[in-house]
Amino acid sequence: MTNEIATRQPAPTPQAYLSAQIEKSADRFALPSTITFDAFKNAIVSACSREPRLFAADRSSLFLAACRAASDGLMPDGHEAALVVYGGKVQYLPMVAGVIKRMYQSGAVAAVQAFVVYENDEFEIIGGTSPDIKHRPTLGPRGRLLCAYATATTSEGGTMFEFLHSEDIEKIRRASKSSARGPWVDWTEQMWKKSALHRLAKRLPQSRDVIQILDRDAGYGDIQRPQHSVVPQDDVDVPDFSEIEGEVE
Repeated sequence: MTNEIATRQPAPTPQAYLSAQIEKSADRFALPSTITFDAFKNAIVSACSREPRLFAADRSSLFLAACRAASDGLMPDGHEAALVVYGGKVQYLPMVAGVIKRMYQSGAVAAVQAFVVYENDEFEIIGGTSPDIKHRPTLGPRGRLLCAYATATTSEGGTMFEFLHSEDIEKIRRASKSSARGPWVDWTEQMWKKSALHRLAKRLPQSRDVIQILDRDAGYGDIQRPQHSVVPQDDVDVPDFSEIEGEVE
C-alpha cells in the first residue's frame, strides 16, 4: 500500500482573501471612467493592511462603504476618502482632498482651498464691498481651533469665500447624532474644513454632486447607523452585500 502524504495548501492571507472577494463583486461597484477597478481594489486592500481592524469588521459594511466611495468617484486610499471602523461597522468618510477633487471635476472652479484657523495664527477677515481674508498660520503652538473657511476661484475668474466661526461649526456638530464620537472627534480638522466647503459649494454652479457627497457624509448623520439598512437619498443604487462572507471558498 502506498502511503500518500496529503499536502494542504496554505490558507490565503487576509489581503488575498479580500482581494478575491472584491474581484467576485466587481460588477457591483459603479466606478467612474477615471478610476480603474484594479486601482480601486488595491486601494481597499491597502487601506485594510494599514488598519487591520478593517479586516475584522463586518465585511458587508466594508463592501457597502467601498460601494459608496465608488459611487462618489473617490478612492478609499486615506487621502480622497477613508474607511473607518465604528462599533464593528465600516463607515465611508469622504476627505477634504476628495471633496476638492470633485469640485474641480465639476468644472465650477479653477481653484479651491479649505483651512482651519487656530487662536495663535494671524488672521483677519474683511467684509464690505471688497471682502478679503488674510491668514498666516503660526509655526509654534497653535492653540485652540477658532474657525474654518473655504475659498474658490470660479471657472469664470470670480472669487468667493465662506467663513464659519467656531459657534457656527458647533451648531453643525450638535445637529449630528455622532457629535460626541466618530469623525467629529477623530477627524476634527477634516470636519471643520468640510463644513466650510459644504457652505461654499451651495453658492457654486454645477456643484450638485459635491453637495450630495457632503450631505451623505457619515459625519453629518448617525455614525452608528448600519449603512446596509439605509435607503440612499439620491439616485445611487446600493447593492446587497449580506452574502459576501460565503462567496469565496
